[in-house]
Amino acid sequence: MIFQKGILHKELPNIKFIPLIQLVQQNELLPMTLILKLMYQLTIILNTIHFEGQKLEKIRMEDLFVNDCGQLDKLDIFIQQTLIKEDRPKQEDDLLNLLKDILIKFGLNPFNINKLKSFEEILYYILEKLNINLKKDDWRQQILQSIYGLEIKDSKCYNQNFTHIFSVKVPYYIQTKQDYILIKWVCVENQKNRLMEVENYKKLKIENNNDNIKQLYCYNLELQNSTLLYLQKFSLTLKEYSVRANGILNIKEKMKICSKLASELKKLHDRKKIHRDLKPENIMVTAKEIYTDKLHEITDQNINQIDQLQWSIIDYESNIEKGGKDNFKGTQNYLPPENMEEQPYEESYDIWQMGICFLEFIIQVNFHCTKNKEKRYQSLQQQLEKLNSKDNKSTYSVTMYEIISKMINSDPKQRPKLEDVIKELNSALIN
Repeated sequence: MIFQKGILHKELPNIKFIPLIQLVQQNELLPMTLILKLMYQLTIILNTIHFEGQKLEKIRMEDLFVNDCGQLDKLDIFIQQTLIKEDRPKQEDDLLNLLKDILIKFGLNPFNINKLKSFEEILYYILEKLNINLKKDDWRQQILQSIYGLEIKDSKCYNQNFTHIFSVKVPYYIQTKQDYILIKWVCVENQKNRLMEVENYKKLKIENNNDNIKQLYCYNLELQNSTLLYLQKFSLTLKEYSVRANGILNIKEKMKICSKLASELKKLHDRKKIHRDLKPENIMVTAKEIYTDKLHEITDQNINQIDQLQWSIIDYESNIEKGGKDNFKGTQNYLPPENMEEQPYEESYDIWQMGICFLEFIIQVNFHCTKNKEKRYQSLQQQLEKLNSKDNKSTYSVTMYEIISKMINSDPKQRPKLEDVIKELNSALIN
């Protein structure tokens, strides 16, 4: 189940909830910071409902719930899933008026509230009241900590600050065998694409019915064209794993991993989707106990326990339907040589990128491409020949040389299908 944060549904963990009105009656005066925090969360819930084209007929004080945890600073607001309908969404003004009535009933200034003309203006108003300055670098951390009550372990930013990744302690409303999850805060200016990654996670979960994908627990739409994704935390990227495992894994063990990666990509291709941004940073791994399925960090003790490693391909916002066309530009070092302008995307695009990932992983090199196609091809061949050198007499090396050579063929029509790559890898491993 993938759910919008703040929606009460039957698959939530065993948590006790109480009506917000009951909380108000039990406490003569609620702190204004708590009221502002809960109203921010409620605004996000209603904004997400509206954005997704759903219908909320009414929302009253009686429809609001909070988790009964005994600590005011740990409260979150929820509404019943049964209030949300799929047919004919209300106009934004109608939802805004419902929200404004609740804000005013909670003591916010009616004159100021009635001047606000959108969900985003309400969010900015609340943040200003909470002294969260969006011009400061740490405003996202402040929202996650002050408003959502999340404990942040560490954080990183990518894609010129358009994507922020936070490692946080698992909140009470998420069921997982891990101690930490990831919060991915991604800015997507194109509204059409804003929910694309969420929808891809939903479809992968429904169609595959398989836990061996990067799990999305819940999500919400934030201010400034951004989406918050609450994701399963993996231990390492393929790039990090490759460095840690250098000198530990033999080539046969690396081939087993390549077979697993090809199988993961095939799941996407079976859904007629092309990833288009495959690279070691978008391939994740964690350790998994065979009998309990509990997930662990990768250590020196389990790094070579290949059968207990769970691999997953992430970052689905780059996906496109097979045969689709657009002006997407992926990561330069992994771009196939073909010109994709006004050309339909096929599986061969991903095959090339996965071939480069295989090559970097097998021979422990970071490939840096040049725009000159001839020099680029020569550089690739020089790296590839390391698998076929006279000094390297391993039959596994020769097999990988042959497989990768076909995967990075300059002619996309000559690249193999994934099922052939998997078959060839597994056949070599058996023999």
